[in-house]
Amino acid sequence: MTALPEPIDTAHSPNTVWQSIKRCIKGKCPNCGKGKLWARYIKQVDHCEHCGAHLESVRADDGPAWLTILIVGHIWSPLLVLVTRYDIPMWFLFPTLLISAALSCLAVLPFSKAIFIGAIWKTQKTEVE
Repeated sequence: MTALPEPIDTAHSPNTVWQSIKRCIKGKCPNCGKGKLWARYIKQVDHCEHCGAHLESVRADDGPAWLTILIVGHIWSPLLVLVTRYDIPMWFLFPTLLISAALSCLAVLPFSKAIFIGAIWKTQKTEVE
C-alpha cells in the first residue's frame, strides 16, 4: 500500500500564470509564494516546506537554456560588433569577452528557469485518481 501524498495548501494559490512566474523569479514557491524554490544554484526543491507543493515533477528541460541564449545573445551581439571596430589587442579582447559572456549566462539562467517553472506549474494538468 502506497502512502498518499500530503495535501497541498491551495489557500494562496496563484490566480494567473504571471503571478506564478513572479513568485518563482523572486525564488519562492509558485503555489504559496512563501517557501523557497531553490535548493542550490538552479536545482529546485522537491517540495515546498510551507505549503507542501510537489515541485519535483516540474521539469523545465531545455527551455531555460534556450531563453538564456536568446537574451544574452541579443545583448552581446551588438556589443561584439561595436567592440571589434576598435583596435583592441585580441589577447585582451577574447578572454574578456568570453568570461563576461559566460558570467552573463550564469546570471540570467536562474531567472530563465524560474520563468519556465512558474509557467509550467500554473498550466500543468493535475492528475486525478
